[in-house]
Amino acid sequence: MVPNPPFLLAFLRPMTPTHAHCATTGPAPDLILIRDFQIDAVIGIEPHERLRRQPLVLHLDLQSDVKRAAASDHIDDALNYDALSQRLRHYVEASEFHLIETLAERVAALIIDEFAVPWLRLELRKPHALPGSTDVGLVIERGRADQT
Repeated sequence: MVPNPPFLLAFLRPMTPTHAHCATTGPAPDLILIRDFQIDAVIGIEPHERLRRQPLVLHLDLQSDVKRAAASDHIDDALNYDALSQRLRHYVEASEFHLIETLAERVAALIIDEFAVPWLRLELRKPHALPGSTDVGLVIERGRADQT
């Protein structure tokens, strides 16, 4: 059996907090997951990309202590992912950035600032942006300490 090359191992690891701001000596922090969240936006540097909306796909890992919400069974004690997704949809649909890097940073800051999320991992993909590929994208991890 051939061992996995090192670059492949990074893709085989689960998406868990690795950022120093959420490092703990105990169990891993709780995460709220949002997967395959599609939002259409005007984004890109090419003139044809500025003419119509294109689909973007977001995957989010959001650090959240779920114990209080679990104990009370009340939405006021939870990270309201419905409100968060509505806010993200409104923000991204209204945006007209040239770079996905800019959009990713702004989305991360919005989530941390408006929803008091201490740490997040955001994967933002732009399907069919590059001929011959299914999508291009990026992954960022941000925490409160990164917001300066």
